[in-house]
Amino acid sequence: MAESLAAFSSVVAVADVATAAIRAYNRFSRTVDFISYSEEFSDALQYMELVGNQQWKPLRHLVDEVWDDLDYLRVFALWEQEKMFPIRMAVAIFGRTILGQRGSRLENVIKRVEDRLGQLSLAMTQRQSGNREAFANEIRTLSKQRNLGGYDMAVVEALLAQYRNSQTTEEEANYFTSSVQLVNRLGLQPGGNSHTPADPAREAAVRQEADRGFLTLISFPAMGRRQNGIESASGSSHGQVFEESLGELWPGLSQWLAMGSGLYLIQGNEGSGKSTMMSHIYTHLETKPLLSEWAHPSPLVMAAFYLWRSGTRLERSEEGILRSLLHSVLSQLPQLMPVVFPKEWAALYAAASTYMAPATPGLGAWKVDELRSAFIRLLRQDRIPSKIFFLIDGLDEYIPEDNNRGPVVIIEFFRTEIGLSTHAKALVSSRPLDAFVNLGLEPQVKLDELNSGDIRTHVATILGGVRNFRLAKRADQASADALIEKLVQASRGIFLWAVFRVNTIREDLGRGKTLAIILAEIDSQQRPSLQDLYRTLWYKLDEDLQRRASQAALTMSAGTDVLQRMAGDGGGDVRLVDLALGLSDPLGFRPGIKPWPRCAVTIQLQCRRLAEELTSAWPGFLTTAASKHDGGEWNPSSVIEYCQRSVPEFFELESAMLQTAAKQPGLGDFSPYIALLKSAVQQLKFVPPTTPLRQLWAFATMALLAAHAADSRFPVRSVSSEVVRGYHVLLQELDKTMQLHHDRLQRDRNGKYLGTRIQDPNGIVSIDDHGRDSKRISQIHWSNFHFDPACSHQRGRHDSFISLAVQFGLRIYVAAQFEARPRSRKTMLRPKRGRPLLDYAMVHTPVAPYGLVKSELVKILLDLGASPNDKFEGKTLWERALQWQYSAFVETHADVVRAAGSTSEDARRVAEDRATTFKLLVEKGANVKASIVNSRRQTVSARRVMDESFTPWVRDEVREELLALFPAV
Repeated sequence: MAESLAAFSSVVAVADVATAAIRAYNRFSRTVDFISYSEEFSDALQYMELVGNQQWKPLRHLVDEVWDDLDYLRVFALWEQEKMFPIRMAVAIFGRTILGQRGSRLENVIKRVEDRLGQLSLAMTQRQSGNREAFANEIRTLSKQRNLGGYDMAVVEALLAQYRNSQTTEEEANYFTSSVQLVNRLGLQPGGNSHTPADPAREAAVRQEADRGFLTLISFPAMGRRQNGIESASGSSHGQVFEESLGELWPGLSQWLAMGSGLYLIQGNEGSGKSTMMSHIYTHLETKPLLSEWAHPSPLVMAAFYLWRSGTRLERSEEGILRSLLHSVLSQLPQLMPVVFPKEWAALYAAASTYMAPATPGLGAWKVDELRSAFIRLLRQDRIPSKIFFLIDGLDEYIPEDNNRGPVVIIEFFRTEIGLSTHAKALVSSRPLDAFVNLGLEPQVKLDELNSGDIRTHVATILGGVRNFRLAKRADQASADALIEKLVQASRGIFLWAVFRVNTIREDLGRGKTLAIILAEIDSQQRPSLQDLYRTLWYKLDEDLQRRASQAALTMSAGTDVLQRMAGDGGGDVRLVDLALGLSDPLGFRPGIKPWPRCAVTIQLQCRRLAEELTSAWPGFLTTAASKHDGGEWNPSSVIEYCQRSVPEFFELESAMLQTAAKQPGLGDFSPYIALLKSAVQQLKFVPPTTPLRQLWAFATMALLAAHAADSRFPVRSVSSEVVRGYHVLLQELDKTMQLHHDRLQRDRNGKYLGTRIQDPNGIVSIDDHGRDSKRISQIHWSNFHFDPACSHQRGRHDSFISLAVQFGLRIYVAAQFEARPRSRKTMLRPKRGRPLLDYAMVHTPVAPYGLVKSELVKILLDLGASPNDKFEGKTLWERALQWQYSAFVETHADVVRAAGSTSEDARRVAEDRATTFKLLVEKGANVKASIVNSRRQTVSARRVMDESFTPWVRDEVREELLALFPAV
């Protein structure tokens, strides 16, 4: 067996040299030193002669063929170095023919080398296929004999486990080859007879590539957003955290950080400042030194996650918690990756080490059970020394997706697993929950008690500034002091409740009530919850203010949703001008391309009205993050924020009440997404002509995403309603206004089209086209020109607003456009020189977030006459859809899903709808026997595309129903 491993090792070394040469090749720069690679190849061949015998002859034949091809590349490299036929001169004389022939010929040679290397790997694997266990045991024995460290052994075990469990020949070949490569790079050849020295640098590079790939897979854009948005701590309660004099009130946080274990629970009611306290503890200068005492001599790893009910779905789900915590730990201690995620990391390692594709399709399609298992492996592993401190804030904001047990699921998991771990502990915070009581978890700290000092100071300060209170205090000092103490006691540590109650006391004093009467009323009343306080404030508003406030609340929530989709990470904020223009008169909007007169004045007045309503007419719900300008006017760009984190929770609980109150007289239900669409279009009308393309596209994207949300909520039969008619008008105005901006960007300050300098290839002659090209550009639709190069393409595709509407999934709008222009149906579906609409629906581009195009829209296009067999750029639309599907979900591990920032469950729902779309295409005559060529130049059948791209993302019954439409291989 040892002789076989030595022979395999020599063959793999030969293949490695060829692979390195191919990877380094760049036909445009022509800098690859194929000569030195050939010398390495020759050395490896000599060793292969020593260990080889007759039974290795077939492998030697393949190696000889690889050598012949590599030798051709070596000769070509010499030819270029010696300038035997200068490429630049050839191109100058014969155009690009010579260069094209040369490139084509070299590409063919390289493809042949890659094919033969694949054959070589498969041939070696087949020779060893019946001895998997013996092969794995030999490598394991060699590893133990060489006393490999824990990290190296973890890499060995991860690869060998996947090799033993390989389900396909390709998987087996991939893991077999990468295992032998690992033997070579670690210098583990039997008997110490190595034909090449150990290569720790190359091994480190492979591992780093695998590490980067894995961290990308497990990350999501909004991981640290809530943590970054928490305000800094203030007040004496936060300063007491690390004091030793707290006694029973705060039983030894410092001691627990330095010596404790298990879970440490900080409990507080809503509005008591839990997140601020947790952030203060995590960033405090004393925290890390105390934890380092506990961790010594192992390295300390700290990981935090702040749940957020109002954030993206991942920010309030178990999947998001586990992915974020695991990402944080593994990014600090990457040696743990092959231990915690052996399957996924081994697949990425093998792909980085060999010339083959990743052996495990569906990487990144996370399931909560898999993440839990990985978290348990992290807590129980003892191969890599480590001590891990977790901080988890807001467990009460956790929202389960698959059951109704609430936070008890995640609390029980952390309590059990972290409690059993000898090298991990967690500081957690939450509101009081029955789950803690049922699981026997008592809070070590109750913020309600700790906050009393700060609340007493705050109440005394605010009331001391009220003239009526000062006068009443002179007359009745005892009642004044008792009132302050009663407020502190009744608040139960909730600042917000104390603030609300102080405001009502101010009002009561203004009505003539005495301190004794107010004190008696507080004694007789039970302290209401914050939700009850919100209801009390709400029902004090008159009908008109309730309508305005409801519309603002709904639009704020919708704006947050749209901005999260725009950024993918929940970034971006709703501004005062966004709400003000959205809440202007119902559909009150002057059509026409040019901005209306004195628009800036009109906008400022609308912003002032809304800001004053937020701060005076109905305070306590929404507020502006910035005050007025120096001149006394409100800043339209100031951010709108919730007054307290419990406000959006109240809005969510009372959504039916808000929808009823927000109804518009004569127009029925209020659509917050239509309000956002209107706001974005109006802002486009008053921005300066010099506004850069990036900002214009930001407004347009906001408008189109709002339109998508509105469109998806319209019943199909409601196209004649007043709101939907207004929706179509707004989209038309968006198109016209962006086209005007597009034209302005092609002109100078005087309105003349910008000239373009045209030069000959040698740069000798230069002429001005006097604006001809700029004029041509201005006449092309604006959607052809995006600020992001990833979204730009050839002008010949002839994008239009309807093609943009397809990409954003505007089904009602698209159907209405075809209904309005029945005679243009064919040219709309398939422009003579442009891209068919069905292609926009099936081949995603970054101009719109992934997942907006639903099967319902595709069915509309197919029913109108679109065909999957139509061609574009030399391929059928069906083949292009297959190509994108394979590239997006197999070769790049669903990058589009991660960019969207959705949970894996969300992604699975989108994938199942896309599976329905592919079934619709097959029903319309798509060629089920078609095939594509992947990035490795391998032919992949349509069935295999469906199988590998959908298997990790859809339910088994959905996948089987889809595969039944394709012939078995």
